Amino acid sequence: MIVNSGGKALHTEQLVLAGRHTTIAVVEGSAPTVRTLTVGLPDAAAAMRFQQSVIGQSTGLYNAATNSCVTHCGDVLRAGGLNMPGTTREIIKWFNNFGN
Repeated sequence: MIVNSGGKALHTEQLVLAGRHTTIAVVEGSAPTVRTLTVGLPDAAAAMRFQQSVIGQSTGLYNAATNSCVTHCGDVLRAGGLNMPGTTREIIKWFNNFGN
């Protein structure tokens, strides 16, 4: 998830660690891109602050439905002021319908 605000960019991703525990890390360099979607945020600075607040923190056990890389994106977008759903499936649905 890349957020741009105030001329700065922050790229984070969810990592799954031993025992299915998760954390958020900064992506250094380039990472494989699954999908690119550009979304305007009402408060990109707040989204970036959220990203910074969860870097290195335990974010719970991985759960494909409720705690995934997709839900990390939803959490960041929600922190940036968008009304995002909470589950992986619903966020993917939101992404697929974005702009329609």
